[in-house]
Amino acid sequence: MVKNSWYLHNIKKVIRTSTLLFFSLFIFFGHLFSFLFQSFLFRFSLFFERFLFRFTEFILCFLIAFSFIVFVFCFFINCSLRAFTFRCRITGDFYFIQLFTVQLTFPTGRHTVFSGS
Repeated sequence: MVKNSWYLHNIKKVIRTSTLLFFSLFIFFGHLFSFLFQSFLFRFSLFFERFLFRFTEFILCFLIAFSFIVFVFCFFINCSLRAFTFRCRITGDFYFIQLFTVQLTFPTGRHTVFSGS
């Protein structure tokens, strides 16, 4: 039985750092892919230009939507970990196996609990 929340604090730091790293790499590679793809269009395609530009717009919209979904998912995980830490401080019960318990809170008020071993 662990009395402090040092391990949970480290897990929250890892989740926040990995979230920031994921988004920065995702945005960087999205812009790089868009730039390379559009420069390829300017040089090598005249016939499929309109179709390929629409395809590029679709890819960029998909990247933005996917990054927003991942951000919302990581936000729910961070909020649930903070609530879990608060609950453990009140009861005083904190077990190592509960570090891998993730509770997702949805706007409807339902809770889904995933436990890892």
